[in-house]
Amino acid sequence: MSWHELDAPMHVAIERETAQLVRVQLSGSITARVWHTAVADVEKMLKPGEQTGVLVAAEGFEGWGPGEWDDLSFQREFDSKIGRMAIVADKKWEDLALMFAGKGLRKIEIEFFTPDEIARARRWLASSNGKASA
Repeated sequence: MSWHELDAPMHVAIERETAQLVRVQLSGSITARVWHTAVADVEKMLKPGEQTGVLVAAEGFEGWGPGEWDDLSFQREFDSKIGRMAIVADKKWEDLALMFAGKGLRKIEIEFFTPDEIARARRWLASSNGKASA
């Protein structure tokens, strides 16, 4: 697991839970600098020829902070290695989180779940034609 606390109070933790699942844990207000560092860690966990599910758990998430947010290179280079992305956060973040993740603009499936639906989010990730399991 890797943790990034470049500017308190924010945290991003990335963990490969299984061969088919990477979990990204967010809390606080995330700056672009912290986000790009975390994305680089996720990139290292994605294996060639595999499709991995991504669970983004935003517990205590307070939004996006300052910085340059227009770098889409991760999406262009690594979406082929991601089967599905489940975003778990407070309902108030649903529209913004789905827009930030690019739902409808990317080739991967992206769905939103509330914290009390995390088990359902994990099942949804696992149901991706056997490509991801929780």
